Amino acid sequence: MLNEKNPKRSNLFFNNLLKEISEEKNKKSNEIIYLKTKTTCTHLSIFVKTLFLFLLVFVSGLFAFFLSPETISISAMTKIGILSLIQFFLIIIRCSKKYFRRIAIFYSLIEGVNFGFILRLLNYHYSNIFFISIIALLSICLLFIIIHSLHAYNIIEVNNKTRIFLSISLFILFIIYVLQIVFLSKSLEHSFLGLLISGFGLFIACLTLAVDLEDSRYIVQQRLSKEYEWRIAMGFLITFVFMFWQIIQILIRLGFLKEREE
Repeated sequence: MLNEKNPKRSNLFFNNLLKEISEEKNKKSNEIIYLKTKTTCTHLSIFVKTLFLFLLVFVSGLFAFFLSPETISISAMTKIGILSLIQFFLIIIRCSKKYFRRIAIFYSLIEGVNFGFILRLLNYHYSNIFFISIIALLSICLLFIIIHSLHAYNIIEVNNKTRIFLSISLFILFIIYVLQIVFLSKSLEHSFLGLLISGFGLFIACLTLAVDLEDSRYIVQQRLSKEYEWRIAMGFLITFVFMFWQIIQILIRLGFLKEREE
């Protein structure tokens, strides 16, 4: 009888031991997965960082709007020009992984100040700039939903050709804006050609948004470090702000803004 019971007890002991080992292995596996989700990129974390950068733009923009002078002056235009150059420099150096977070936060603060200055100048000329700004923000939300859906269903595919086309288009757009500022600013203000330029700029902004969405998906799939989330969040911020100004320019050239009476 003892010989018959001992094998059963032995099997029961080993079964319990294997069960405990399996549970411990699953527990460690779950802990590893949890740690990975805390240290690697997620879509939710990218969204939170992007929202945080937008809040920085909003707060610093409010301060700049209410503290800046109403009239156009050389000093005001100089400030806008200097801030724009700083922003351009930060965009170039944002590839530095070590300073992703600092660069993104600093850029957002400068973007907000510049945003406030420009809106103040527009408010000096136009009486309904806030209403038009709300229309521009709603348009951005609609465009984001459309581009996100097209990208999610692979209707818009982002590849190397897309990125090359985007780089060339941005360079062409930059040259056009420089020429517009130096030579043709007044002649293009309400012209059909100016409207085409702004429409092309909005198209490029939508294409840039698709690239940002693809980059976001890539860093999440590759489980890259969370530091990369700041770069993607900053990219979304740059794209949305660029999109906002293109829509504002289109509305100005279509005559939606009402000039103030003297």
